[in-house]
This record gives sequence, structure tokens and C-alpha cells, in this order.
Amino acid sequence: RLSSLPEWLAEQQRREQCRLQLEQIGHALAEYHIDHRSYPPAYIEDSGGKRLHSWRVLLLPYLNEDDLYEDYHFDEPWDGPNNRQLAERMPHWYGCPSDSGTLESKTNYVVVSGRGLLFDGKKPGTKKAVTDNPADTILIVETAGHGVNWLEPIDLEFDETTLTINDLSQRGISSHHHLGAHVLMADGTVEFIDAEEITPEMLKAKLTVAGGE
Repeated sequence: RLSSLPEWLAEQQRREQCRLQLEQIGHALAEYHIDHRSYPPAYIEDSGGKRLHSWRVLLLPYLNEDDLYEDYHFDEPWDGPNNRQLAERMPHWYGCPSDSGTLESKTNYVVVSGRGLLFDGKKPGTKKAVTDNPADTILIVETAGHGVNWLEPIDLEFDETTLTINDLSQRGISSHHHLGAHVLMADGTVEFIDAEEITPEMLKAKLTVAGGE
């Protein structure tokens, strides 16, 4: 049991579990892409521009969460009378084990959405759009302390995201791991970004899909 281990070793195991969860999300995204010829959009919206559903819900069948997906009603928004009752059934894939303060319904894994990125609002991204090295292009990021309900169609907007790592005072890529945070790359690998070794320019280059960096 992790509770009986020295804290440094317990954290090492939690960090490894976090990496494995992101890796599994990467497998799910790859399978989704095979079926739909694109990644899921960051969100689905109605005709009036209201955000209704998150990519995390669309990915449920690819994470072996078929029962949860069947219980979700797409004819109402994410916080409708039926769907809001599913918040506490968040799949363990969406919560980092190192974030002990996170409630069961709050996710640690989000996309960064914006023009020139793999996710751009309601527009589905594709592998073909990645002309930079896929192994150096970010797909999903880790974030801590922002209280995003896993059902909520809210992630990080590029224009509002700090290009630093682990600045918990701002919205951005962050974690409760020491020194850095995990990101899932477009080739399915998971990278741990050291907060002290990456510059804002380098992080921006990793987020864009066709910057030529």
C-alpha cells in the first residue's frame, strides 16, 4: 500500500501511474482517430454557440467505459438533470494520483485549445495537420488546482494559458509532481517537462502543430 511506503517512493509510484494513465488516454485517442479520421473536438456546441459536451465524454467508449457512456444523455448539456449525476463517476483515468486535494469529479487532464494547435474549439484536429515532429507536439496536458469538472467542456485556452510549468497561481500546465508536469505527445508517448529547463518559446513550439520549429 502506498500509505505504508516512504513518501518519496509513494510519490514516485503515483507519478508513474499518472504517466500510465496519460498513455492510456493516448491509446484511446488513437483508436478514436481510426474510427472517426480525426481526434474528438475539444467540445461540442449547440447552434447558439453554447458548449454542451467535452472530448472526455466522447472518449469514454475507448477507455472501456461503455456503461458510463450509455448513461450519458447527449440530448441535454453536460450539467443537465441526468448528466450532472454522473460527475462522481469520473473514470480513474482522468485524475492524477498525486493530486490528493482533487475531488472525485475534478479532472487533471485537459487539452490546450487554439488556432494552430491540435485542438481548436469545436473543430476536430487530425494527424495529417501535424507537420512538426509528432514526438515533439503536445496532445494532452496535465493541470492542477483549476477545479475542472471532468464532464465540463472547459480546458485551457491558448491565449489565456501561461507558457510556464507549475505556476499554480495561473492557468497553465501544472501538477503536484516535483519539478514538472506530464504531457501526452501526438505520437502517443508521455513526456515529463522540467519546469526549470523549458522556456516559453520552447513550450509554444511544442504546442503548435505546424510551426516548423
